[in-house]
Amino acid sequence: MRRISRGAPALALLLALGTLAAHPAAANESVGVTGLRAADLTAPLGIDDTTPPLSWQITATGSDVTQTAYEIQAATSADGLRHPDLWDSGRVASADQRVDYKGRRVGSRTQVYWRVRVWTHGGASPWSAPATWSTGLLSAGDWSAK
Repeated sequence: MRRISRGAPALALLLALGTLAAHPAAANESVGVTGLRAADLTAPLGIDDTTPPLSWQITATGSDVTQTAYEIQAATSADGLRHPDLWDSGRVASADQRVDYKGRRVGSRTQVYWRVRVWTHGGASPWSAPATWSTGLLSAGDWSAK
């Protein structure tokens, strides 16, 4: 029979708490971000707005879950979201779930990939699945029959 010292449960608890502190998103996996929309549309193609409103919904398994902050990242490719080349809002203390795009100016025929994570009183959510929107032909010079 193996004997466990009284300090072992306390050590295990400290290690578990240290893991949660090192990975704050893991503490709030019951909250998710879904329903990403740009210009009030899901994955719109060829919009004429270079600063469309971006919106999302949060899902939660618990009750009384309120968003306290958000972060939006945007890039010109899905892989680029690891190091966003268009916009990283940083953590913004706000309950808003509809925010105008404030990243680098995009031109005609630009595909934008974006994602969101939120914070609640329980910590940070995981990143949402990436969503997209693209711009159409924005200036008269873009229209030609060449």
